[in-house]
Amino acid sequence: MTCSLVSGTTSVTNNDITIRTQGGDCKTRNIVYSATCQLCQKNNVYVGKSVCTLSQRVNGHRAKFYELCDSFRGDENFSVVGPGDISDENVLGAHIFTVHNKKEKSDFNSCFIFDILARSSPQDIRKCEQFYIDKLRSLYPFGLNNIKSISG
Repeated sequence: MTCSLVSGTTSVTNNDITIRTQGGDCKTRNIVYSATCQLCQKNNVYVGKSVCTLSQRVNGHRAKFYELCDSFRGDENFSVVGPGDISDENVLGAHIFTVHNKKEKSDFNSCFIFDILARSSPQDIRKCEQFYIDKLRSLYPFGLNNIKSISG
């Protein structure tokens, strides 16, 4: 399922800043990746990292969204706090759940496309992720990231 979510485009744009993608597929490891919300017109990019395959990481994001969907069905008063208060682990699911009112499990795959921005050694992956968060200005409210990878 994940490979169909890899856009295959040569660039990613957020806040009128465009950068070239690295290329790769759902089996690529040790990466910094972007997730672009297809429903937003701007401020729509999340930058993440994974030493696992992109497929495994996307499946983790999807599983957290499924948990939100299941919680919502079990509790009519269920709510998610604002995007700036969501844990980084579930920021994508919380975004489409709260901002776009997407509450069906099938919604995740139609809302995001993924691209590989860079390959990195596991030792440098946090620095590389922060480089792309800064370069694309993807920290909330200008993008979907809600925490810095590196403090300071």
